[in-house]
Amino acid sequence: MVTLLERMGGRDVLIAVVDEFYIKVMDDPLLRPFFKRSNMKDQRRRQVNFLSSVLLGTAEYAATYLRNIHRAYIDEMGLNDRHYVAFTTHLAVPLAELGIAPALVREIMRAVDRLEDFILGREQQDAA
Repeated sequence: MVTLLERMGGRDVLIAVVDEFYIKVMDDPLLRPFFKRSNMKDQRRRQVNFLSSVLLGTAEYAATYLRNIHRAYIDEMGLNDRHYVAFTTHLAVPLAELGIAPALVREIMRAVDRLEDFILGREQQDAA
């Protein structure tokens, strides 16, 4: 089966998307505060690795990881739906700008959107 990552053009295309994405995020006054203490080179690398796993369908750990990594942003900075929509909009734009077909952009964004509840802390820990 061909993965979403392969269909979008591979890791090099994803790196270009993430680079453009963070330019947009850092220009957005709503989102910029979430990254004020971030090393953006490391942040880009982590985002490429994470999105690679999502697009390859290998992000089994995603729910727990996302819940844990975003908890402080929810509690301390009020991370909410408005931030999530801005963030994902900034992700969709460079996908389209780099020539990825609209139907594939929608598929990619659906894969990302499946993680929204975990990012925003709406999913509880799975029962053991």
